[in-house]
Amino acid sequence: MSAHERDHQKRRSGAGCMILCRRTGRFLMCFRGARSPVPHTWSVWGGRSEYDESPEETAKREVFEETGCRIEGGLEHVHHQDTYGFRYDTFLAVVDTEFVPFLTSEADGFAWVPLEDVPHPRHDGLEDLLTSRLAAARLERAVERISGRPCDLQVAP
Repeated sequence: MSAHERDHQKRRSGAGCMILCRRTGRFLMCFRGARSPVPHTWSVWGGRSEYDESPEETAKREVFEETGCRIEGGLEHVHHQDTYGFRYDTFLAVVDTEFVPFLTSEADGFAWVPLEDVPHPRHDGLEDLLTSRLAAARLERAVERISGRPCDLQVAP
């Protein structure tokens, strides 16, 4: 693969995080700002990959840029989506306590919510993630394992 092809491929990929609070079992969700693609929808924290960046590096960088929270340690892969040639990987990141993120122009708001209560309207990528039986099961198990809180997303078969 040529350098040009690798560069083009990197620009067609992105990554983000579902951020779970260990103490409460709730997730930090992003309400996308007017200047974001698909504005005024709820989504994960994330964005496009930069050149030579792994999906994990992209997810950690984007979370830091969009919330001010530096994710330490490993990430757990939750979901892969390939839509119209754009590849997106979602990871689970865990923080000990809920925090107030600083918001950039990409976000108009945020909320800490149980997985079962992620608000609407949802970004298409988040909807795909939450309606994927495999991804939902991974997230449910993670909530229960990490926070001890029971979790049942009730994804339709």
